[in-house]
Amino acid sequence: MLFRSAIGIAASATQSAISAVSSAVSDGIKIITDYTKSLQTAEVAFKGMMGSADGAKQHLTELSEFAAKTPFQFTDVIEASRTLQGYGFAAADVIPTLTALGNIAGGNADRFNRLTYAYSEVFEKQRLMSQDLRQFESAGVPILQTLATAYGTTATAVKKMVEEGRIGFPHVKWALEELSKTRFADQLIEQSKTLEGQISNLKDRVGILGNKMFDPIAKAMAEAIGEVNASLSGHDIEKWAEQAGRRSEEHTSELQSLRHLVCRLLLEKKK
Repeated sequence: MLFRSAIGIAASATQSAISAVSSAVSDGIKIITDYTKSLQTAEVAFKGMMGSADGAKQHLTELSEFAAKTPFQFTDVIEASRTLQGYGFAAADVIPTLTALGNIAGGNADRFNRLTYAYSEVFEKQRLMSQDLRQFESAGVPILQTLATAYGTTATAVKKMVEEGRIGFPHVKWALEELSKTRFADQLIEQSKTLEGQISNLKDRVGILGNKMFDPIAKAMAEAIGEVNASLSGHDIEKWAEQAGRRSEEHTSELQSLRHLVCRLLLEKKK
């Protein structure tokens, strides 16, 4: 009896281990395929934005390394870069900007995205507006106090300057860089050391390594699927499909006639 119980426990443990390994492999494959798809899509987008295929690849390499060392996922970093460049930032300024915003966001992806958008809005208008100020404040950025200290005045006075349009982008850039180097210094590094940060880094590393192996396969699959799509969109295949549809309709009509005939015969037999 004891022996059977031991065998049952061992079998259950083995099954659990197999399930865990299978789940881990499945998750790993999903991480790699998702990473590869994001990379290929972003490469096309950045090529259009930057006007250079080589420049796009180099930028994506920088973004992937940044993501692998921070709590942010690769997709978050790609989206942030697209936002910044869409508003006119140079690709060379993206990583330093993301580092400063990431530190101030404390490694939180939601705050990071909100700050990226708010900062881009200020850059586009080249001045800090009241709605932009509210976005920074709602994200927990003490930008008013930082500017007040720099100007040697009060937060109320700085807020009045904002309303009058007297706070330009260079002032905001300085304030955020100052906060990133002082109050929020090394937040990305510290957050990366947490369990959540380490898991995020692991996913990015798996994605990077897996992409190096899977990318050629993915490109070959895309080409093959493209050929199938092209063959299915030709005039001949459409004509064949129409003919098949008409034949199917004729057969359906014949089957309905046969069904009616059988029903009529059965009714006559009952009589």
